[in-house]
Amino acid sequence: MEEFENYKDQILPKKNWIFRSKINEGYIFCQGSRQLEIIPPQVLVGNNELGRGDIGKQLKKNWNIFLRHTANGTLNECYLRSRS
Repeated sequence: MEEFENYKDQILPKKNWIFRSKINEGYIFCQGSRQLEIIPPQVLVGNNELGRGDIGKQLKKNWNIFLRHTANGTLNECYLRSRS
């Protein structure tokens, strides 16, 4: 999780990804209407039940990382916020 915090706070902003919000267990980053969702594994977070994010589900032992654009046919948090 320490490496992720460094990535979230330093590396992603340099690549123009803006931290938008945390939805359940998922961390949402936006670059316009593009959405990057990073969901830490259950073993690192320590929650009792598998959680969700905006788009993806939490996995037990692996990170779950999604890159989504509305061209994929699904609305996402970044697209909705960019339209409001």
